[in-house]
Amino acid sequence: MLTSAWMWRRLPLRLSWPRVAKKLGLHGARYRRYQRTPLGAEIELRLVAPTTAKHVEQQAQALAVAYGVPRVRISLDSGRADRATVAIDERLSIGPLPFPDFHHPVGLPLDPLRPFELGIDDHGHPVNLNVYGQHLLVGGIPGSGKSNALRVFLGHLAASRNVVLFGIDPKRVELTLWADRFTRLVVGNDAAETTQLLEELHLEIDRRTAHLSQRAQASLRPSAEFPWIVLVVDEWAEVAAGGTNKERARRRTTPAFRQPWPCSWLHCDSLHSASHQ
Repeated sequence: MLTSAWMWRRLPLRLSWPRVAKKLGLHGARYRRYQRTPLGAEIELRLVAPTTAKHVEQQAQALAVAYGVPRVRISLDSGRADRATVAIDERLSIGPLPFPDFHHPVGLPLDPLRPFELGIDDHGHPVNLNVYGQHLLVGGIPGSGKSNALRVFLGHLAASRNVVLFGIDPKRVELTLWADRFTRLVVGNDAAETTQLLEELHLEIDRRTAHLSQRAQASLRPSAEFPWIVLVVDEWAEVAAGGTNKERARRRTTPAFRQPWPCSWLHCDSLHSASHQ
């Protein structure tokens, strides 16, 4: 570590920041306050023209070098252009933490419209997401956590009432662990079985469309008659590449789920598989 970096890390941030910012040409990035975080520290800045948040963002790597830390992240304030937050991360992860329990009596199904707790942010605070009516794509390189993310979603869905799960698992690994919860699960890359499942789901969408049209409604809520249908696909690239040209064409022309009805895709794919699509 350079001597200057050693010194900047040991000075209070309210003293080191003005000097570091000046060295990097961020003359209008004024220190307001700071707080410690599980990863290191955060500085809240007041920006004075001509310095903008973009200028600070462009110096993120230089700031990491100046403070001798593995990473510096810049967060913009959507409400004020003259505010920005600089996260000085002394480490890259807060480490594994136990995932909190769902806090419900065993066996009592949960409301499917609730926000799903997916994990924690860099401060250790819960991250929640409203997923009802959404289509989700979980992508990344091998080992980046796609399978763990998929299991979190499946855990929430499996614990919810009025949710029907359909699955396509060409790799025969991830979804088979939840086989008892799936209404129907295609295991392996059987092109004909996969296409049949997609076409049956399309017919169900048509049935719901007719129901809405007859009642002059625009949407449905999950119920016993019309549960929230979730199609979970692990590695769609493998599915899309399987079968004959005719079968692949049939899958491409099968309409995707549309939002007014309680139907969703949950699609997990590896980036290295994109060449198969």
